[in-house]
Amino acid sequence: LEAGYYMEFVFPAHGVRFISINDGYDSASYTDSSAALHIAIKNLVNQMYSRDISKKIKSAVDLKKMRGEFVYGTAPYGYKKGAKKNTIEVDPIAAPTVFRLFSMACNGKTITEIARTFNEEKIPTPSMHLSAVRSKKVKVYPIWTFESVRNILTNRIYTGDTVPFKSHVVRIGSDNVKYIPEEERIIIPNTHEAIITREMYEKAQLVIKSTKKSPSSGIRSPLATYLVCSCCGNRLQKGKPTNKTFL
Repeated sequence: LEAGYYMEFVFPAHGVRFISINDGYDSASYTDSSAALHIAIKNLVNQMYSRDISKKIKSAVDLKKMRGEFVYGTAPYGYKKGAKKNTIEVDPIAAPTVFRLFSMACNGKTITEIARTFNEEKIPTPSMHLSAVRSKKVKVYPIWTFESVRNILTNRIYTGDTVPFKSHVVRIGSDNVKYIPEEERIIIPNTHEAIITREMYEKAQLVIKSTKKSPSSGIRSPLATYLVCSCCGNRLQKGKPTNKTFL
């Protein structure tokens, strides 16, 4: 249907001649309504076929997720792709860092304190580790941030469990994504080797809930949405109105 919109409105408005060899179509020759109707019906059938294929592929992938297979792309920090297809195994280089991170959280360390400690000790960040083990070029963030630590602490995959569906699209072909509430998510236990215990994970969640960022009460600077840190890529904030620098 989107193709029909371009052929009937966009291309003629810009003086573009559209030729489709496989369909035997030339916009310079097909000016009668019957040809336009033929192309419109063909575009409709193609879109329906595309949606049907998308549904079948999604159903096949969803079935693999429900079986506990790892079909999510790059393995999370602390794991690596297993020898068997659609599996992950513990990464002996990164896993100790993940275990230490959760241990610090269980001992009462805040997310900011954990990030500061890792930066002072110059522990490689997840993106630095990924860049070192992958042949493809990866954008590197050399600094541990609040979000990078929090993303690890909130990921249940380190307990050996898999959460297959955290969000879903409203309909096939749509970019509108709806997130599933945490209490309604399906949890598939024991799908891979665990790095931490479930008790450590639950205890770490209490630290996260007690250290949520509070919104600033000051006047928001008009530059806040445009200034980005060249090291970590996060948006810079000014904080207090008396501050002269962005952090």
